[in-house]
Amino acid sequence: MEQFRDPITTTSLGFHSRITAERRNTGNSLAIGIQFTNDRAGNPRITGNNLSVIIADHIQLSRESKIGAALSIGYGQRAIRAQEGQWATQFNGTTYDPSIGNGEAFETAEFRYLDVGAGLLYTYKRKGRIFSQSDTRIINAGISGYHLNRPNNSFFTENTDKLPVRWSAFASAEIGITGTNGIILPGEPTK
Repeated sequence: MEQFRDPITTTSLGFHSRITAERRNTGNSLAIGIQFTNDRAGNPRITGNNLSVIIADHIQLSRESKIGAALSIGYGQRAIRAQEGQWATQFNGTTYDPSIGNGEAFETAEFRYLDVGAGLLYTYKRKGRIFSQSDTRIINAGISGYHLNRPNNSFFTENTDKLPVRWSAFASAEIGITGTNGIILPGEPTK
């Protein structure tokens, strides 16, 4: 049989912008975004497309802290080209034989789904007096959930393969070292 030759390719395009006129760090700041992702994998070719609209609001809680919340609503589509695949059932004992039926019975070659996600972000920011002798403190902590509605991820109509909810959390900080121009940047990688 031929070796797996077709790589996994992901293309993503996005645009995000604040839509309220207020200056940063004053009052609320409403933002909107759009994100498109295309995945292509292997032989048989499996493709996935997702178009999401994201809306976020940042609310100033005090002079030094704010909280942000975002909601993502996406429309997804997946497709498979089973006839382009090389399947184990098409091995004739010596080599791959495309004239042998593949024995794969997909109920559908394409399906669509709604995908919902959400996230929260807390930011604390205390500006230092001057950059060369920084006592700035910036702390960020956030959590987000993807596939909150557990959409179908199956080429079969029984809907037995739901996408699991994926959680992501992070924390980061910028802590200025008083009396110096140094800064400490502790952080936690995304999970």
